[in-house]
Amino acid sequence: MRTQAEFLGELEEELKYLNAKDASQVLKHYRDKINVALDYGESLQKVMATLPEPKKIAEEIYASKGIEYVNKRKKELKRKRIISSIVSILILFLIVSAFFVVSYFVIRYIIQLGVLIGKSFSFFSFIDTALLISFCLCYMGILIGIYIYIFDLFYIMTMHFLQDVLWIVKKEEKEYAFMDFTISSFLDTCTHKNKLVLKSIGVIALVWLGFGITSYASKGYIYRSFHDEADNTQKIEIQEEVKQIVMPSSASFIQIVESDRLPHIQIEYTAEFAKDVKYDITEGTLHIAPLYVDTFDVLGLLDEPRPVIKISIPKTMMVESLDIALNDGILDIVDYHQGGSLKIRGAKGTVAITRSTFDTCTIDGYGLTSAFEENKITNLDIKLESGKYYGVKDTYQNIHIQNHLGTLVLEDVHFESGQINNESAKSALNRIEASTLTFSSRVSEDYFQDSSFQHLVLIGNGNTKINLDRIIVEEKVEGTFQADIVQINCLKTKLYQLSTEHTTVYMHQLGQNTTATSEDEKVQQKIDAYNAFVSACVVEATLKSGKVEILESTMKSFHSTVQKTTIEMTQNTISETTTKTTNGKWIINDLDGKTVQMDVDGGSIMFFNNHIQSDITLEITGQIVKTALAIGENIKQVNTDEA
Repeated sequence: MRTQAEFLGELEEELKYLNAKDASQVLKHYRDKINVALDYGESLQKVMATLPEPKKIAEEIYASKGIEYVNKRKKELKRKRIISSIVSILILFLIVSAFFVVSYFVIRYIIQLGVLIGKSFSFFSFIDTALLISFCLCYMGILIGIYIYIFDLFYIMTMHFLQDVLWIVKKEEKEYAFMDFTISSFLDTCTHKNKLVLKSIGVIALVWLGFGITSYASKGYIYRSFHDEADNTQKIEIQEEVKQIVMPSSASFIQIVESDRLPHIQIEYTAEFAKDVKYDITEGTLHIAPLYVDTFDVLGLLDEPRPVIKISIPKTMMVESLDIALNDGILDIVDYHQGGSLKIRGAKGTVAITRSTFDTCTIDGYGLTSAFEENKITNLDIKLESGKYYGVKDTYQNIHIQNHLGTLVLEDVHFESGQINNESAKSALNRIEASTLTFSSRVSEDYFQDSSFQHLVLIGNGNTKINLDRIIVEEKVEGTFQADIVQINCLKTKLYQLSTEHTTVYMHQLGQNTTATSEDEKVQQKIDAYNAFVSACVVEATLKSGKVEILESTMKSFHSTVQKTTIEMTQNTISETTTKTTNGKWIINDLDGKTVQMDVDGGSIMFFNNHIQSDITLEITGQIVKTALAIGENIKQVNTDEA
């Protein structure tokens, strides 16, 4: 006797060609009919005996719908099944592709660990070799165990979608014995142990951890890998005369030093595994072949320690050129005074140059981090692409820096002439002393502090934020900005030529001393030097749209041509102010000086001295009738047109 659930299940299967809503109503009808009969005390056996066969019920319903309906529904369901099968084929292809990709990486790392086992026999210590081999074998066991579960997961997903694919061939749903197979369940069956693979991975992982800790504690390979310390050292002496050294695409730690003890160039090479340094000398050029670091596992726990190449150059030998290419390598040059040229290129490397002297230094690379300190370089040329450059206490003659997506920091730096271009970058120039600097910026953030120049040119090309704090420019500042934000806090100069469009400029304490103090002795010295500098500032401004705010400043004169720009002046002292303004908006509060001459055409002027006493005279000419005026009673006003 079938149960209620079995009856309803068979009926649902027979009604598969009926639409979902109608099938649901039929199933609900028979479910309610059975439940009502049971509630009246009839036995399940009697109730089920009185019901028609599910197949007969379905035939009657299909007959009531008509032959066309049934055929149409069969075709519709067949079409859906075919589409489902096609989608399953595509998903099956993706699953199989993903499985092969994952398998490639897992097998590759297992092979890499096998390679490391082979290389471990080159160690001088038997304990180091034994611990590393044991560690690698356990590591391989963990990867194999994980791979079994990965295989089972992909196999189960594959079999699920394979059923839809086989339906196209067999035209029936059928489960095959091989579809229920998994490696983990097969091993459990063979060993009569539940979750054998998972338990084995746990045990192997504990043993693996024990070998790893032991190897690290004994300063074995794992310790050296973590601390990037290689073990084997060899020395090579170059007898030939060398004028140029070239190292292409190196991932090594490269050290270049001068020596007063060596008669010839010496290469000191330190590596974990026995490798020879390959080099050749052609017409005075020493080429050292690139050296790479091997990675042996997916987690990055076991990386071959970075090789160290130390190149010692005799002081008596003049090497004219160093050409170093880095590929995630490190270059370190300390106390090198041969002069000549230094060329650095590559990607994602680190460069450290300290207390050295070069005629020319060129840096061109992607993601390079460069730290220069206390160097003397005649010509510095940098193309910074998504990297960092730090120059501290350096002295340059000429600098040219192209900074794109990078970070530029110059601190306590001296140079004669400089050109810096920033694009989508950040820069900070602190305590700079220079004759001339042309600084161009686009979509960047730039900070100048406690610096002095003879001539400073600032160019903003859009969406740039430029901040100047305690800046001395002995001759002239030229500022050209378009759609930027410029913040000036304490600037002293003879002449400030300003040209803006769609730009906001804030000028605070222009020409005045600062009240700031610092516990840093170097900063305080710069503050004292700033306050000691005396210069009467002349401002010449051409302003096209935007806003200019001048607060608590002292100027000899302010001459401007203004179009559609808002000018706000508060608590300033300006001997002479002249402007030709078209549709500009002037808001002047507490201005001290002699005269304000305004040639106006539209816009508005608000001029009040409510908190100071001043004999300033306002002279207005031009289209006064088109300009809204609000002038304080204590302002002496002369209308030249009416005079």
